[in-house]
Amino acid sequence: MDERNVLATHGGVFHGDEVFAVAIIQLAFKKAKAIKIIRTRHKSTVEKAWMAVDVGEKHNGIDRFDHHQEGGAGSRKVRVDNTEVQIPYSSAGLVWKSYGIPAIEQVLQMHYPGEDFRDDLEAIINSVDRRLIASLDAEDCGLKNEAAAYPYFGISAVISGFNRIRHGKNVQDKAFFRALKVAENILENQILFSARSQRGRRITAEAPRTTHGICTVAHLPEFCLDWQSVEGVDAVLYPGEDLGPFVLRMRDTHMIPTSTDPEVEFQNGSLAGSRHASCLLRLAETVVLRPLPLAKGESE
Repeated sequence: MDERNVLATHGGVFHGDEVFAVAIIQLAFKKAKAIKIIRTRHKSTVEKAWMAVDVGEKHNGIDRFDHHQEGGAGSRKVRVDNTEVQIPYSSAGLVWKSYGIPAIEQVLQMHYPGEDFRDDLEAIINSVDRRLIASLDAEDCGLKNEAAAYPYFGISAVISGFNRIRHGKNVQDKAFFRALKVAENILENQILFSARSQRGRRITAEAPRTTHGICTVAHLPEFCLDWQSVEGVDAVLYPGEDLGPFVLRMRDTHMIPTSTDPEVEFQNGSLAGSRHASCLLRLAETVVLRPLPLAKGESE
C-alpha cells in the first residue's frame, strides 16, 4: 500500500465532523491526488498515512487534524446576528481552516470557469464556516446549547444516522462512504450558495439604476442572491422565466404597487412579472410603503 495517498480516519462509529473533514480534503485535492481512505485506529497505519483526520491525537495544520489530544486544538469566535459564540475546533473546522480555500477554488473552477472570485474567498470561507462547519464543531465538542442557538443544520444527526455499527466492519465502512457522498454534496452546495451571494452583491452594486417615484431599481442581467444587502437599492428588475420575460422584485414586502396594469401577467404583493420591462417600471412608480405591523407591546 502506498501511504503517500492514504487518508486515515478512525473506524467504528463515525460522526459529522470527520465525514465532512474527509469531504473537504477530497474536494481540495480532487485534481492532484487519488486518495485512498482507510478507517482505522491502528497506530502505525495512522502514523504512516499521508494525512490523518480525527485520529492520532496530533494537529499541525498540514497533515494531522485531530482535536482529541489534551487541551484540544483551539477555538474561534463565530458571530450569529449580534451574538458571538466561542466554538472549539473539531476535525471539520481544523481541516476547513487549512484547506477550505483550495476546496472553494475547486468548486468555483467547476461552476464558474474564468470568473475571478479572489476578492470573495475570505467572505466565502467565513460564510461556510458560520453556516455549516462551526455547527458540526459545536455538536462534536458537546456544545449543545451553543449549537441550538445557532442557525443550526442538524447535519451531524443526519450523518450519524448512516451508521450501521451492529452489522460489522464491512457494512459500516460502506455506510461511511454513503454518508461521505452526502457530505460532499452538502459542502459543495454551501460553497456555491455563499459564492452566489457574494457574486450577487457584486453584480447588484455595479448594476445601472433608475429611480421611479420612491423606488430605486437596479437593472440586473440575472437574478442575484442577496441583492437586498446592497445599500440604496429598493427593487431589482431582471430577466425571468416562469413569471414572465421580466420580473420586478421589491426589497421589502411592505413596498407595494398601488396600481394594476393589464400587461402585468403576474402580480403578488411586492413581486410582479411581465413581457415588458417598461410596464414593470411604470408599476414601480406607484409603489407606496405599507405600514409595518406593530411589534408586540408597541402602541400607535
